[in-house]
Amino acid sequence: MRLSEVQESVEDLASREAVFSHLERNVNDFRGNWEKFSDISYQFSPESGCTVQVPFKFVDNEAVTTKSAEPDNRITEVLLVGEAACYFWHPDTVSPFNDPEDGVLDVLPTSSTRTLQTTGLPYNFFIKTHLPKRHFLYDRSLKPSVVSHSIDVSHDIERLTSESTDESWAFMPESLAFILEGSGVIFREREPRPHVQQPRLLLPAFSLYSKDTKNPDDPSLLSQLIHHNGEDDPLQYMLDKIVTPLRSVWLEILRKRGLLLELHAQNALFELNNSGDVERVVLRDFQSIWSDIDIREKNNLPQMSRDGFLPEERNKQYSLCYDHFMGTMFLRHLVNVFLQEFDQYHAEEVNKIIAQDFRTIAPDIIESMSEVETFRMAHGPHQISGQGPVPSGSPPVYR
Repeated sequence: MRLSEVQESVEDLASREAVFSHLERNVNDFRGNWEKFSDISYQFSPESGCTVQVPFKFVDNEAVTTKSAEPDNRITEVLLVGEAACYFWHPDTVSPFNDPEDGVLDVLPTSSTRTLQTTGLPYNFFIKTHLPKRHFLYDRSLKPSVVSHSIDVSHDIERLTSESTDESWAFMPESLAFILEGSGVIFREREPRPHVQQPRLLLPAFSLYSKDTKNPDDPSLLSQLIHHNGEDDPLQYMLDKIVTPLRSVWLEILRKRGLLLELHAQNALFELNNSGDVERVVLRDFQSIWSDIDIREKNNLPQMSRDGFLPEERNKQYSLCYDHFMGTMFLRHLVNVFLQEFDQYHAEEVNKIIAQDFRTIAPDIIESMSEVETFRMAHGPHQISGQGPVPSGSPPVYR
């Protein structure tokens, strides 16, 4: 995709949504054979290009548990109708009801597959569904405790934004959810908070370095952003606009709320203005967020309902989220594409600069991490997302 196309779409909502959907589904570095790694039908994959229909049923409010964190009225007026809640389930699963659905809604699968993007509504949003099938190593069930946790984390981050003066980041609220027996559904808002007046387009982090499958000859969006905005010093632009803001929000939320974000390339986005430059880092997907019990206690914050860890577990947890999720699953790909397109730089030089910068801004975090060992997620057949961490066998690269 051309950066000029992105710029042209920013002012018009429908164009922004169409470009975002294209980035999610086509400018995404998919790996592996779908049939080998997923038990989900291919038509529901993001790269299939299909519009699919998600079924829903209006359920009496007393039959579901509703979790909320200041949802936008434009969502509640669609999902809470009279005394009923509009409950969705993934079309590739069995209905949780004995009687037929009340209707279907046209949606687009996003990069995560189980999260679906509505289309054609006055205010579109995302539906994160229960999908109890193996998908790229993990079972994608959405259990009640996970649903509640996601809403609680979103609410906690919202409280931080009300206190913070940092305008370099935002988040996509997971502001409403319904729990029905052993599963649930989460609704994610499209507009990041804090809200801004000027229109901006959301660029998934993986779209910075991925090839556009529809336009494979186009240079990477990272390269186009640099040539458009920072050609005098390509590395400094990447650091100032991508790497440093991403690590800064990770550190701020950890230090102030004790929440350990999984900022890999799917959970991080970048907000672009109509001039074709990056404005903010945007966070999404709060299902697997662990919390540092000691930091929350010292900041007089209530403990989260699940996934807390003690100081003696910091090395593993910090390394998993920084070295593995942010490092291996984002920075490594970003740096590789940068080096391919700006060959005046060398890998050792760039990695050393990124590492030195992190040591400068995060000495308090690094003191809890091993100098020689890193951790990754445990891999195994049909695991529940969130298991691990285990030693990776690799030394730190970006710290």
